[in-house]
Parts: sequence; C-alpha cells; structure tokens
Amino acid sequence: MMKKATQWTFLVVAGFFLYYAPIHAQHNLALYNMPGVQQATYVNPSFIPDASLVIGLPVISNINAGFGNNGFTLKDVGASGFDPRGMHLDYETLLPLVKDENVATGELNTQLFAVGFRAKNHYIAFESREHVMGNFYYPKDAIQLGSDLHAGNYAPGQAYYLNGLAYDLTHFRDFSVTYARQFGRASAGVRFRYLIGLENYSTSGPGVVLTAMEEENVFQVDGQLQLWSAGASSLSGDGSYPIWGQGNRGFAFDFGSTYALGEKITASFSVINLGGIDWSAGVRRKMIAKQIEDPLNEIEKTFDGFIKGNPATNLSYNTALPTLIYIGSAYELNEKSAFNLLLNSRYAQGKHNLAMALSYSQKIGKPIRASLTYSAVRGSLVNLGAGLAIKVGPVQLFGAADNLLTLATPSNLHAAHINVGVNLVFDKKPKTEIPVADALPADTAVIAATRPASPSKPGEADLQPFDTTQPKRNVMQPPAPIETRPQQTFFEATVPSVSVPGKPTPAPAGYAVIQGEVHLEGQPGKVDHFYLDVYKLLPDGGRELLRTGRVYGGDYKLTLDPAYDYEVSIANSESAPMVAKLSKRDLESAGPNTTRDITLRKTSPAGDIGTMDAPAKTKPQASAPEQAKPKPATPKPAAPTTAKPKDPVAQAPAPEQAKP
Repeated sequence: MMKKATQWTFLVVAGFFLYYAPIHAQHNLALYNMPGVQQATYVNPSFIPDASLVIGLPVISNINAGFGNNGFTLKDVGASGFDPRGMHLDYETLLPLVKDENVATGELNTQLFAVGFRAKNHYIAFESREHVMGNFYYPKDAIQLGSDLHAGNYAPGQAYYLNGLAYDLTHFRDFSVTYARQFGRASAGVRFRYLIGLENYSTSGPGVVLTAMEEENVFQVDGQLQLWSAGASSLSGDGSYPIWGQGNRGFAFDFGSTYALGEKITASFSVINLGGIDWSAGVRRKMIAKQIEDPLNEIEKTFDGFIKGNPATNLSYNTALPTLIYIGSAYELNEKSAFNLLLNSRYAQGKHNLAMALSYSQKIGKPIRASLTYSAVRGSLVNLGAGLAIKVGPVQLFGAADNLLTLATPSNLHAAHINVGVNLVFDKKPKTEIPVADALPADTAVIAATRPASPSKPGEADLQPFDTTQPKRNVMQPPAPIETRPQQTFFEATVPSVSVPGKPTPAPAGYAVIQGEVHLEGQPGKVDHFYLDVYKLLPDGGRELLRTGRVYGGDYKLTLDPAYDYEVSIANSESAPMVAKLSKRDLESAGPNTTRDITLRKTSPAGDIGTMDAPAKTKPQASAPEQAKPKPATPKPAAPTTAKPKDPVAQAPAPEQAKP
C-alpha cells in the first residue's frame, strides 16, 4: 500500500512538472486583449464586461491551462503530441539541453461558478474557482546526479551543487467578490479572495551540496533543505475534499486600472495573486541534513511519509501565490480595432519570469471580437497566439491561446497555453428614466452649440430662449444687447418663430428626445468622434455627472428628463470645448421630439466655435442693423414702423442700444 501511495504521489508531482509543465509560465497574454469577456477580469479586474448580466456555468465556463519548461520539451522525454505514454528520462539526451538554472512552471484552473452584474458604471461579481499551480526550479547538477545514479557512475569526492533546487505545488479553492467602476476616461477594479488550501508540497532553506563519500551511495550533505507537505493524506484514498477544506486558510486580492491618456491611447496596469495560504492542518516536514544514503530511496520514503505518516501538531508554514504583474497600452485605430503592447512578470519564490506581447484586436460587429498575438517568454521567443469571442443569442463562446501550435504539437514546445469557456450573457435595454448618460449614441454636441458668451445675465439668456417666439411677452426686452447678436441658442433654432403664441407649451408626459448630426466646419460629412460631458443641475446648487468620455460617430440622440436642468460640454479634437445649459422650460417647450444638426467650428482666438443649422422654415432672420435700413429717406416716420416688427428678435432700437 505504501508503494502504491508513493507511486501516486510521484504521478501527481512528476506528472505536473514534466507533462503539464514543459510554457515557461502561464501568462494569459492573449486573454488580456479581450476586455469584453468576463474571464478577462482575471488578468485585470478593471475590465468591465460588455453584458449587463453574466452567468458562468460550472467547469465549462472556463478551463485555463498553461505550463512550460525552459530546459527541455516533452518530446525530449519521449512524449508524442498529446500522448504521454512512452515518457522516460533519457539523461544522455537531457544533459546537453538543460542550462545551469532551469525552471518548470504551470497552472490549471477551472471556474466553479460566477455571477456578474453591471449597472451603469458599476460592476460586481461573485465567483469561485479551483486551482492547481506550481513552480519547480532545478539546477543542471540535479540532472547530472540523476544521470550518475541511473548509470552507476559513482565517484567519491564528486560534488553536486543543489543550492538552487526548490519547488512549490499547491492545490486550492477560492471564493471571491469583484467590484469595478468606470470614472469617465478611467476605470478601476479590485477582487477580494478567500483561499482554501487543499494540498501543498514545498521546500524551504538555502539548499544543499551533496558530496559522494567513500562508501557507495552515501553522500555528505552541506547546507539545509526542508521538505514540507500539508493535506497530502487526501491522496491516500482515505482523505476527502470538503468544500471548506481541512483548516488551511488564506487571503489574496487582485487590483487593476485603466486610463485613457488621449484620444487614441489607453494605458492599463494590474497585479494578480497578491497573497498566500497559511498551512497548519495535516502538516509534515522532512529535514535533509548531515548525510543521506541512497538518494532515490530516500525520496521515495519521504513522500510515503507525507501521505501515510502522522501529521505534526505544532508545525505550520505559509506559501505565497505566484504574483502576476501586467503593464499594457493600446492604440486605437478606430472604434473597432487597436494595436496593443503588453509587458508581464510572474514572480514566484523570489524570482521574476518576464514576458512581452504585441497584438492586434478587431471587433467584427457586436457579436464577434478577435485578436492575434505575438509573444516572447523565457525559453520560447517566438509564439503566435490568438483570441476569439462569439455571442450567439445569450450564449458567449470564447477561446484564447498564447501559442496556437499548442493545439497541434504540444510536445514539441517549451511554451503551451489554452483558455476556453462558455458564458451566458444578457444585455439590458436602457430604461427611459435614465437621462442622457445612458442614451446611445449620447451626444451633447447639439446642446453645447447653444451657449454663446453673453455680456448680460447668463441665467436669463440661457433659461428663457423660447420667449423669442412669443411677441406678447417682454422677457427678452431688458437685455437688449443680446438681441443684436447673430448667434442663437439651440432651441431658438429648433422651435420655429411662427409657433403658436400665447400660453406656454405644456410639459410632455414622457421625455424630450433630441437628435441629429454633428459636423466640423470646413470638412465634408459628419465628425467621426467627439468628447462629451453631461451634468444634471440639482436643486441644491450641486451637479451630478451623468456621462463623460469619447463618443464615436457623428450622430447623436439625447433622451432628457424635463424635470431637471442640464449643463453639457462637447469638443472635437479640432475644436475647443463648448458649454451650454438646458433648462426645464427649454425641454418642455421643445416637445417630445426635436431634430437639429450642429456644426463645430475649429479653434480660433475669437472663441467662436459652433453654430446650429437654421430650421427649415421661412428665410433666415436678418440682423437688427439690416432691418433698420429699409427706408433711409424718411427716418422719422420709419422709426415707429420698425419698432414693432413681427419678429421680436429684429427690433429696430436694438442697433442703437448696441452702440457705445
């Protein structure tokens, strides 16, 4: 029974490091370029999924595996393709391949469940995953020792320097809560994780140097190496995997952020697996010191003791998770395609393993997102990866691989990785009570063009533009200089001057919808983008930010609640910002639907940066000076006739008031 248990232990450990560990490490470089997929939050929690609701199915929702060995490949030890049969250690083949310092690392994890919700700029998710991850650092002298023992080449006085020998293999389960939020051009996210340790094998100490003594198969040990295990009794067949483990606990957290540096460039940063596990239940320890007889037999007895031996009652130790650091940037060619640069470090047992990736990502309509990735990692400098996500109804299928050759010939590679899964995703239509911030495509360029600079009281000029359509009202008469300006507010251009005077138009039962096109002066067609800021003006004098950021395209559609006043700012990369206010009265008078185009003017010293297209009605209004010229031969009688024009904007006294 002991022999069988030992063989099972070696199958787990050796199988992991030799079959599942010949990428240098799992880096998930291709997954980083798929921010719309829920699983991308595992490499940067600030990546908010596109869907309003995401449900991860057990196991099939995500299967993620990465493994590697910079010293040799699986083919070098007899594997063929995906078939591990025939694997054996051919020391004569391996010795010329391995370096003085080598590393085999890997990880296998699957999602047990996941539920994520998105509301406006917020995202929260509850998740659980199962992990197996490990690192194995071995010097060339470890392979040399195995070769000499296997061939019977025993030479007294021969020294084997194993001070770089270390390993850490951990099986654990986590339960986590993720929260992310978008702040205009920036977003940030954090994941808090509760870790349940199931099994661990690890080493500690500075390492040892073995020196062959005169007696055969006896080695003098200089230095110290401690071998630890916890939870290994689960492998004997008598143990189990309870949901909450056997008393080994830990904590970890992930965090990340993204920020738009400009119109085209976005930067991102994240740190994953910052934490570890305390092992205090089922702990066993083996000390290697002084001298050792028959190393191969000693290793077998050690792992037998880990599984069948009695655990210590007063021993404990802790291990840290391999920490991943990502630094990325993206250059957007347009709203659907981008080039990406990504730098990555995997830090474990005091050593960094670096990786770099260049990629191109493309959105193909709404349901498809694809990417191509070139990456370089230690021991494998040329890797071609890809990612693909497809949405069919509520089902989202995705796959990502750092090296596509993994799918064909994994045994020939130093680096291998794959990440596949299925999600259920649901999109929620915006509610009508949500104002501009959630109207798509939300565009405030129209409103921004409505706010010209005014020497008079800004409140009167901005909040009562509709009075110009009502001849019997005298609201516009006191600030006479305003009437002489050629610029008009948005709603003066929108509502025809021939509208029915008298009682004000009652507020619509629903919401005011404003839509149209945005143009840039001197350029044909619509703009391809603009920057938008929308504030709701609160009764207490404060402001609530409803939306900020870049909007693609030249079409806008605003859905506004007429119960509030709004302040809106818009700018194109070639125009200065324009700011305008919309009062409740403006929205009520506009009616439920209004169509109006806007032209942004290029930045100029005078600050004249935008106009609204005149409504398609009667001929444009003439300026006040032009209407004062019809009868220059009879100025005295002409004065009273021109003082009462049909259009109150064109009053004759206005030019006289405008002169200093």
